[in-house]
Amino acid sequence: MSFGALVSRQSSSSCCRRGGGGGFLNNYYDDEGWWALAWIAAYEETNSAQYLNMAEQIFADMTTGWDSSCCGGIWWNKNRTYKNAIANELFLSVAASLAARTSATVQASDLAWAQKEWTWFSASGMINSQNLIKRRTQFLLPE
Repeated sequence: MSFGALVSRQSSSSCCRRGGGGGFLNNYYDDEGWWALAWIAAYEETNSAQYLNMAEQIFADMTTGWDSSCCGGIWWNKNRTYKNAIANELFLSVAASLAARTSATVQASDLAWAQKEWTWFSASGMINSQNLIKRRTQFLLPE
């Protein structure tokens, strides 16, 4: 079975809803980022807009993880325990990937998010002098 046929069989327009059907939104922004990239790959394989729309819906949820603590960036989870590299790298990748595949207002918004994320991430201290990525920031919320 081809990837496109498998994805078509497994998806539905309501799969992003929380609750029944085991949606793709959950408490962890890094998980959501992986799902969004998978839907972008499905779009690339099938050219079916429903998959790109799914990635946009997931990304919209991811943007709610951004705030001004630590001068920006998204949290690892919705409990806002800390900000880490992988969630923010995925956020950047999804934003840039969507900006390259969307148009007009959506494209401008996705590109603005990608630029905002890169500006924050590159100054966050998570990239060391050897250009290696640290796991997370040292800015943790008090317990």
